[in-house]
Formats: sequence, C-alpha cells, structure tokens
Amino acid sequence: MQRINKATAQAVIDFSGKNPELAGLAEQQLEGTVALYNKLADQQVAYLADEVGMGKTYIGLGVAALMRHFNPGLRVLYLLPKNNVRDKWIKDYRAFVRSNYRLQDMAVKGLGSGPVTPFADCRNLPELVQTVASGNERDLFLCTSIFSFALGNTAAQLLDSTRQFEESMPQYRHLMAPWARQLGAMNGNCKPADLKRKVKSVWMQALGKMLPRFDLVIVDEAHNLRAGRESSDRNRSLATLLGDNRRIKRLLLLSATPFDRDLGQLRNQLALFGFKAQADLPAGNDPAAPDMHAALARLLVRRLNTLTLGEVAHTRNMYRREQRGTEAQVTLTVAQKLFAALLQKKVSEHLQENCSNRFELGMLASFESYLPGEKNQPVTFDGDEVVSDSESSRDAADRGVVEYLVEDFEKTFKRRPPHPKMDSVCRQTHRLAFVEGKKQLVFVRRVRSVSELKFKLEEAYDQWIGQYIDSDVAVANVFKRYRKRAIQRSHSLIEPEAVDEFEASASGDNFFTWFYRGQNPELTGEKKLGQLPHNLRSKLLQSRWFETNWVFLPGMPTAKSLTLDWGVIGKNESTANPGQRYRLAQYAYLRAVAARKDKAAIVASHVLNVLFDKFEAKCDLADPSVLASELQRSTLWDILRRQAELSELAPLWTADTFTKLAEANHAEADRLLRRLSTHQELFGVLCRVDHPFIDLYALRHTGKEGEADAEEAFMAALAERLRIQHAQRIPFSSYQILRDTAQNLDLLIKLNFPNVYTKPVSSLTQYLSSQVRSTSPIRGATGENSGSRTAIATLFRMPGYPRVLVSTDVFQEGEDLHTFCDSVVHYGISSSPIALEQKVGRVDRVGSLAHRHMQSAGDDYAEHFIQVGFPHIRQSMEFYQVRTAAANMNAFIQTLHAVGRQGPRFKHEVQLQDEVLDPSPVQPQILDFLTSHYAITGDDLQGEDCSQAISDRAKAMQQRLEHVKTQLGTSLRDLTGDPQVSVKEDGKGWHLSTTDLDSPVAAGPAVSVRSAVGMAELMIAATLPSGLEDPGDIDSPIGRVRVLKALQADPFRRLARVPGTDKSRQMALQYQVEGYAGSDGVLIGDEILDVYQRASGSQAVGKCTEQMRSRVHAMVDGLACDTPRMSVRRLSTWRLEFLFKLEGRKQVVRWAFKGQYVMFSANVVDPKHTRRLAMLKRFSQSPLVEHTLGRNALFELVDFHVDQDEALSVRACHPVQHLNEEELMYIAHQVASQADRLEHVLMGREGEIGGDD
Repeated sequence: MQRINKATAQAVIDFSGKNPELAGLAEQQLEGTVALYNKLADQQVAYLADEVGMGKTYIGLGVAALMRHFNPGLRVLYLLPKNNVRDKWIKDYRAFVRSNYRLQDMAVKGLGSGPVTPFADCRNLPELVQTVASGNERDLFLCTSIFSFALGNTAAQLLDSTRQFEESMPQYRHLMAPWARQLGAMNGNCKPADLKRKVKSVWMQALGKMLPRFDLVIVDEAHNLRAGRESSDRNRSLATLLGDNRRIKRLLLLSATPFDRDLGQLRNQLALFGFKAQADLPAGNDPAAPDMHAALARLLVRRLNTLTLGEVAHTRNMYRREQRGTEAQVTLTVAQKLFAALLQKKVSEHLQENCSNRFELGMLASFESYLPGEKNQPVTFDGDEVVSDSESSRDAADRGVVEYLVEDFEKTFKRRPPHPKMDSVCRQTHRLAFVEGKKQLVFVRRVRSVSELKFKLEEAYDQWIGQYIDSDVAVANVFKRYRKRAIQRSHSLIEPEAVDEFEASASGDNFFTWFYRGQNPELTGEKKLGQLPHNLRSKLLQSRWFETNWVFLPGMPTAKSLTLDWGVIGKNESTANPGQRYRLAQYAYLRAVAARKDKAAIVASHVLNVLFDKFEAKCDLADPSVLASELQRSTLWDILRRQAELSELAPLWTADTFTKLAEANHAEADRLLRRLSTHQELFGVLCRVDHPFIDLYALRHTGKEGEADAEEAFMAALAERLRIQHAQRIPFSSYQILRDTAQNLDLLIKLNFPNVYTKPVSSLTQYLSSQVRSTSPIRGATGENSGSRTAIATLFRMPGYPRVLVSTDVFQEGEDLHTFCDSVVHYGISSSPIALEQKVGRVDRVGSLAHRHMQSAGDDYAEHFIQVGFPHIRQSMEFYQVRTAAANMNAFIQTLHAVGRQGPRFKHEVQLQDEVLDPSPVQPQILDFLTSHYAITGDDLQGEDCSQAISDRAKAMQQRLEHVKTQLGTSLRDLTGDPQVSVKEDGKGWHLSTTDLDSPVAAGPAVSVRSAVGMAELMIAATLPSGLEDPGDIDSPIGRVRVLKALQADPFRRLARVPGTDKSRQMALQYQVEGYAGSDGVLIGDEILDVYQRASGSQAVGKCTEQMRSRVHAMVDGLACDTPRMSVRRLSTWRLEFLFKLEGRKQVVRWAFKGQYVMFSANVVDPKHTRRLAMLKRFSQSPLVEHTLGRNALFELVDFHVDQDEALSVRACHPVQHLNEEELMYIAHQVASQADRLEHVLMGREGEIGGDD
C-alpha cells in the first residue's frame, strides 16, 4: 500500500455528488480521506476525530473504496455501536458507491452502479459463525452488541451454551471440553462467574480461528471502547476475537470524541485491537507535551466545522446557544418550592448517611420524575457510559426516598405531587413544536421518563388538536366522547403491528393515532362522519390526485393533434379505479407520442421505459376510447401550479423540464423521472398518513358525488386551505410540511429513501408508505423499541410528525436527526461531556436545518442558532449537577482545541459538601473561535500521483464495456435470429430483452453481464428455467442422493434453486453458467455462444490441442505459491494441495481436461455423510438440497453437487481457449476455499444430521 496524493483520490471519488453546494465539504472530505489513507499506509492505524456531523461515515467509506480500487479482493469489517447505526452505514455505503464513486471499475462499482462486493449484516453470533464459515468474499457490518451475547448465569444454562458451541463449531470442541466437564459436575442452580467468563472466551477464540484476516477494520464511535478490555464482556470478546488473533491488517477508528482528557482511554481503544505498538504513543497523559503532540498528530485527524456568518467565521461552539444558567431555571410555585425543599433535605440526608455525601451525575431519579417505577425495584437508566460487569444494574441513589415521600404525599392529598421540571419542559416543548413549528429532541437518562414525558406531551397535543378540529362538528363530537372515555394508555413504546402495507394500525396514544390513523373499529357506528378516515384514505390511494398529466407538459403535443390507438389497451374483468383509468389514458397518449420522430417522442419513450415499465395496460371497458376525456382532467399538481404562491409545492413543469428529458440519456432520464415520481408519491403518502390528512378529512364533504368533477372540487378546496395557511404564515401547518418536503426533496431521498433510484417504479407507493406510515405527533425511544429505531429516525427526519422525539441515549450516536430539528433538551444529564456533545451532534450536522437557515438569513443569522437546553430546578441539588456538567464540557473543549488553558480534571460525581460551599455560578459556554491541535498538514497529502494511470484504466474499461455491450447484442441477435433483441440495464447489470414474445430470447436462456466479485472483471452469465416434474424417489435418503446425482450429472452447467423459492413446497430450479467476459480486453462471439449453449444443455465438442494442454499445464505449475495467508503445491500431475494457514486446514483439489474445458473439483463429505444430509425434512428443504441447489444460487462459478460417487463435492469448469493465469488461479482457489468452508457448515450441523444410517 503506497501513499497517494489528492489528485489520485479525486480521480476516483467525488464527495460532492455533482452538487456544487457541497463543494466546500467535499474538499474537506477528500483531504481527510487522503490523509487517513496515507497514515494507514505508513503505520497501519489512524483515527478520524472530526467534529460531529462532518461526514465521518463517508470519509471512512472513501478510504475503504480507495483501498479496494487498488486491491479488488479487499476484506473489510465495519464495527458499529447500534442497530440503527449499522442500518445507516449500509444505506450510506450503497449511496456512496452509486453517487460519489466516479468509476465503473468493476472493483468497487459494478454494472448497475451498485457495490461489486457483497456484504452481510449479521444480527447475532450464530449468524456470524455461519456467515464466516460459508464465505469470506463479503464485507461484514456488525454491531458490537452481538459480542455481549447472553449465556445465562447458572451452571445448567452455561452447560447448554457449551452444547450449542459444539453444534456450531465442533471442530473446536476440545477447547470447550474442560469447562463443559466442570459445569457438568456442578449443581445446575449455582452461578460460577469465573467459568462463565472462560466459556465466553472460548467462544471468541474459536470464532477468531474461523474469521478471515481483514485488510481493513473500521470502528465507528470508537470512544465506546475507551474503558478498555476488562471493563465489559463486549470489550473482552472483541479483544479476544480481533486483537489476540491478529486478524486486522489495518485499523481505522472513528469518533468525534476520542477521549475526555485521559489519554489512557485512547490507549485502551488501540490495545483492544492490538495496535498499541503501531500508534507508538509515548508515556504520559499531557496531550500538549511536544513528543505526545507529535505522536497524536501522526495518529489523529481532527477538523472543525466552520461557517461564515455575517462575514465572521464561526466554529460550532459559537453558533450554539446553551441555556445553562438562569435562563434554564424552572420557576416554582410556593407549593412546589415547599415539596422540593423537603425532598432535597431528605435526599441530602440519605446521601450523607449512605453514599458518602455524593452522587454520580445523572443518577438521581428525582431530577427527572416523582412517579414511581416498579415498587422496590431499581430505577432503569439507559447507560450512555461504559458500564462494567459489576455495575450492570445500577440504581438511583434517591429511589427509596422519592418512593416514600411520594407515597406519603398521595395519602395526604389524594394526588401525586406535580414535578415542576417535567411540567415546565412539557409546556415549553409543546409550544415550540406545535405552535411555533420547531421540532424538539429531548434526551433523558431514566428509561421510564420517556413514556412519562410522552404521555404528558400527548395530553397537551390532544388539547391542541381539539381546538384545531373544533369547526368540524361531527369530528368535534367524536373528540368529546374520546376525551370522556377511560383510556388506558400503555407505557410500552412498541407500535402495534401494521395490518396494511399502506397505513399503520390505530392506537390509543393520542387522538391522531386513535381517529385519523389506521382502521379503528370503534368508529364504525359514527354515521354522522360520512366517510370514515380509513375509507377516505383508500379513496385517495385509488384516485388521480397525485398522477401526472403529460399532455400539460410544455413541449408535448395536444391529444387532439394525435391519432390515439386505444387498441394498445387490452381487456380484463377487473374494474379499473379512477387512478388506473387515468394512467391507462396517459399510456395510450404516450404510446402515440413515442411513434413520432421528434423531441416529444424521445420524452415519451423515456417516460414509457421508466414510469410504465411492466405496466399492465388492461381494463374492463369494452371501448377504451371513452378514456380520452381523462386526458383533459387536472391533477392536484395542475391546480397547485395555477396559483403562484403554491406552485413551489408541485414538481417543476416547464419547457426546461421537457428539454432536460429530451436531451437526457437513459440513465439521466431514469433518475429525473424517478425523482419526479418520488415527489408525487411522497406527497400522496404525507396527505394520507401525516398531519395534512387532518385538513383533507375536514374537507371530505367538498365535491358531492354526481357533480361534473367532484374530485377536482375536492383538490381545489385543499389548495385553497394551503393558500390560506401560506398567507397567514402559520408556523406549523400542512402547507409548511409540504413546502419543506418539496424544497428538501433531494436531502430526504438521500437520508430516508435512497432506494427510490433502484426499486421498480411500480413499487414506489408501497415502499414510501412502508417507510413513513407509522406517524404519530410524539415518539419515544429506549432499548425497549430498538427494532423500530431506524423507522423512528426516518420519521423524525420528515417535516411533519413526529414533532417531538423523547429518547434515552439510544439516539446519542451515529444517527442524522438534523433535517428539520435545531433544538436539543438535556432533560437528563449524562456524566460525560462526550455523551452531551454526541447528543447535540444529532442536530448539528452539515446541511442541517440550522445551517440552512443561518446561511440564508443574512445579518439575522443569530436568530437561527442551535438551541441547547439544560432545564433544572435552582433550589435543588440538580443545580450542582448542571454546574459540574458545564465545567466538564468546557474542559473537554479545552482538551481537544487550541483555546485558553486546559481545564480541571473531569468530575463524574458531585461531592455535596464541596458544592454547597462553592458560591460560583454555572460556567458560561466557551464562545472563542476554536482551532484543532490535529489538523491535516501538507505532508499528510503527499504521495504518488496515480491519476493518469487511473484515467487511462477507466477509459479502457469504458471502451471495454461498450465493446461487450455491443458484442453481446450483436452475437445474440445473430444466434437467435431476432432483430429486436436489445441490451437493457437494471440495478444488477445488463440483460437481454425483446418485444417479440415468440423470440428465442424469450424462450431460451436469459443472458446477462454483471460484475465479478474480487477480480475487477466482467462476468457473462446465462440462466435457463428447469422443471422438476418427475424427480423419482425423493422419500428415502439414498433416493434423494441419486435424484440429485442425476439432476446434476451435467458438469458444464450448474443447477440452482431460484432465489426466493427456498420455502415453497414446489421448487423452482434453473440452470446457470458463468464465464469471464473478455478477460483479455476483447469479448468474442465464441464466449457468448459458449455460455448460451452450455445453459441450453450443449457445449463445444472435440478435444484440446496439445498446445492448449501444454499451456494449461504450465499455468497449473504457476499456481504454486507461499504467502502469509495460504500456500499451494502440486502433489501430482492432477492433484493440488491448498494450505489455508490462518485456519490451519488443507484442501486437495483435483483437475482434469474434459473436452475443450478444464475442470477443478474437491470433495466435501463422503457418500455416507452425504446420505445423512438427505435424511431430514422434506426433500426441497433438506440440508442436502440447501447445500447444493440452494448454495448454487448464492455463489458464482463453483458448482455444489452430488458427484458420480454420490459424495457432496465442489467443481468448476472453464473453456481452455479463453483461460488465463489469473482466472485459473481464481477458479482453483474458489473450489478449494468453498469446499473448505462448506465442511465447516456441515460440521456445525452434525447434531441435526444424526447418527449412522
């Protein structure tokens, strides 16, 4: 790995994604990528510590992409802290390759513009075991939480885990045997903590032996590991798995908060992965010491985000306004003061007597709520700090005191004491969110506080919505009955399961979710409502409201100027709804326009190819020409465009739109039209499931049935309501939601809906609905609803509901919540400034709402500063907590930046005696301009300039792609005799299509070209469906083996189960053949003919010439090698031995000539074990089918089959005529490695396979 310069990286990556507004950020990200790449080249380890929100994920992906560009076989492991962060990395990975990686180099970006290298996101440890055993070609995205796997605590539970271990990894049972014997001799109810740790260690040791060596490991939010190896099971497991086994070649750590003044935390992170020596930090703990500063500068890259506002440069701290002091204090009534004083007195006495007169920051329950949790049970906190094993169930120090006083208050006054801070925060939060239109992000420490705050906020919302809908008499009456009924609200945050793909289920959380959302059976008898909400939503879904009328696009011909052929619409029995009728009319119109020879024809062809792909043009009308009137009907977009103040809500519909489509190539038109469709469909979804539906429902009686166009009257009424909201400048309204969606559509697509550019257009409505259907005015997040975390973040990034998100630390890291929120409330205070900074970083990100508003506000930029609140009661110990937290935050800033002097050491505890004697106020925030100690230097960007070589290779690859595409179409047109054959692109590559259903292309093998994994090559493939009409004896094991032997007798083509049919009773099978497409730069017709014929069941006849045989023998001799990973030696003329050194295993591969092909093969298990695999379940789901036909669907080139000796084996063949050294090595290695890995999978199934026959 050699150092590179910026020009090299720039030739490969465009961080701006062709968006000129991102040019400044893109330059920063490019420099960061190059600097880190070079640090990894020099010392194998680097740490990206840019401030929060500057795109560290994309920089990490950029480093990995550069490394893979130069090494297509790169193996990458991504370690992420939480499930939602993992999901975000995967989403960003796809988006980065598609939009920011410049080259279609077949190493990183393949055909279809997606990633070449497959990846796996293992959700648990057994899944990880199976994944690494079955193949190492994947990148892995793992949550570190899977290494905190639960084994139980009792000897019986631990013994069960040792049995699970032996089933999963029996080849390493000897490692577990001593501990299994000890556990077996114990009382099953005892709790041997020392043995538990040893059992976990063996799990990690064994898995470590199975893991491949990773060329690069990227650890996001690495500060979570700062407490070191012995602080938790998770850290011990990671150290055992990756550090001790030396499975990492290069390590890239990411965190905006790498350490909080203690350099031992940084050393712990490095040591955990075995990279302490490479970082070479000197002794000491002073980051300012010259030798330490030099070492940290070699390791770290940290840049600060700077905005120029009013011609003055502002660092992040300067455009935040933190309410720490008097402005954050809660005002109390006399009664509240009395109860607060009594509570403080009792708590302080308790702390003095039982807790050495101190408490940990954020660990007093009374700061957040007076409501009791479970009686005599510890208060649950979501831990944002690293918790040691012994602290796994920490309790609030004041729990007992609070329980006693609240219970006594209730007995005396027959009610619970109000919590002044909770009540104050709820009032302010509701006002900001629903009256002033500012979304609010509230962080708590105590888990129960989430549901309590959410409950109070929903009460406030119900009062507000009751006033909002008061003019709708029928709904207002239902609302009054709703308020009177006894509603038992659950403290659970888990949403009810949706029964409809287009809308969420109703729930009793608030009036919106009870009345407007889902299908509530309690509303069935409400006749005065007219249409129920669910029925109106269904009507909107089937309407023409959000369709496109292409007749009205400037530049398109009028319908009257065309002769429309209504014969293009076929006949069926189902009744077309209004939306379908509208689309059918548009289809007939576009078909007529496409038949012309002008620019309009080009536009129409693009629209038909993209928006009407696989459109079923059929209806129940005897005479489809009656649909002609539909072409004159308006949609919502046409009505909005007629009013200047509303036109910005609709997609741009001008002559410029027409020109862009007319001049676009296929890929550009696809993107333009998908964006248009997303705009329309997303508006439709928001009008059906978000706040705008309230306004729509209020207008439900507009436009009576039977009127000339009742639907147009309904649309016009909505437009008028939106116009009024715009004129009155209502901060939170349907107009504001739809305007913000339109103005920020590209940002929303990038963050929430990146799949709109790859999914079938016909599924966009369903896709977008599934992403945002679970709307609710207020949402809460804790560990309880972790499965919904990604969905909650998606919704909060939308401009409508939810308006408030109340969360524990589960949303502290890695998630973007900045699109429409610029306010963070620290209702519960974390003990670490790292946690506080990470939380504010959710809304303080490049491109955030605050950034957009500040940069467009001119001299009024200060009105849009990010607001950070620390609400507290001054007459309580919470004041001491806020004062300590403020000092900690200032000290943290001084540690990492050049400003002032270094502050005092961080305090994680409040010492009451010292605090009472300290008269000082809360420290104000630091507002100085900051500079980084660890900026990028000129030397960090020095390296080899490979840009010209990259450019030359890219041009050669493009020429090759054009050649392959042309040759593919030409050869198959000649082969099939079908002149209409064309090459069509999709998300996975190229495939052939034809408009002639009787063509041999439609009936013969489907030919495609895609990217080859790990070789920066093109793969040409052919598939042909195969039936299993009379398989023979599939009831007995020996019968099943022989059926598969017969089915797989042809060595020149692979038989695979069709993906997606693995659980069906009737298997769908297909023959598959793959080969490299023109490996020497030229694809000839013979190569295409070869895969086509082999898939059809025939292949080239004859034998290899002696010259060909000699050439192959010489290439086989050249396979001999000895590398750190493996060695290969030739045992005899026809046998090779592969030694996989890291795994300590050998595999023998046989090879031979078979006609004009060379064949490699390796046995996996013998005939006896093969029959065992056939014993279980029904035939289609048996392990034998899973590991032959099922496995062939997952891999390319290699054929998992039952050979003629009735043994499970692996083979691969290639025509000798088109074989080179690299391909031969790759095929032989694939046979050896896949046979080796399959042995591991099968050994893990021995318990399932059973005993001898």
